[in-house]
Amino acid sequence: MSKIFIVDDHPVSQLAVQVVATGNGYEVVGSCDNGRDALIFLRSNHADLVVIDIDIPPPNGLEVITRLRQDGFPGGILVLTAHNDRHFIDRARTAGANGFISKNNHLDQLADAFKAVMNGYDFFPQRQAASVMTAEPQPEQELLSLLSNRELQVLGYIARGDMLVDIAEKLHVSNKSISTYKRRIMTKLGMSKTLEMIEFAKRNHLA
Repeated sequence: MSKIFIVDDHPVSQLAVQVVATGNGYEVVGSCDNGRDALIFLRSNHADLVVIDIDIPPPNGLEVITRLRQDGFPGGILVLTAHNDRHFIDRARTAGANGFISKNNHLDQLADAFKAVMNGYDFFPQRQAASVMTAEPQPEQELLSLLSNRELQVLGYIARGDMLVDIAEKLHVSNKSISTYKRRIMTKLGMSKTLEMIEFAKRNHLA
């Protein structure tokens, strides 16, 4: 029986994945709500598939995927998140994910995604839809591609109204590091005001 591990800080999402998994003959070997515990568990326990959200307590989903692949994790990785924007899909794929599903009305695809990834196929239906919607590269998408995963994460926190000191605590780094990230973000985006940056983030569904 194939084994699935769930990483999501929303209990309802965890339950939904578990119900679909067990209903389709898979064994759920565990779950957690943050990146640190996920890495600890997966370094000493077997899972054929990891279902992971992007917005989880540090390290975030993209960082977990990157570290798992660097550690040689051979199983499938399926991202299940509220985001469905092209830049998140592409970043997840680049990090090493085998599939991507948006929580927004796409939970019915879970069973198909499990089957595809377990059999060695990629599952990125949202990427195809995003490609159709953005046949021509948009300037703001090009700007987003300049940001690192950590900068993208910091930008999201700022846009949601978090203070720099609170962001530093969440990411386990110094206040100075967060200030540096903020300056780099504004430089890369060509912006001089925090409000501009926040509005940019909201337009691109980062908040």
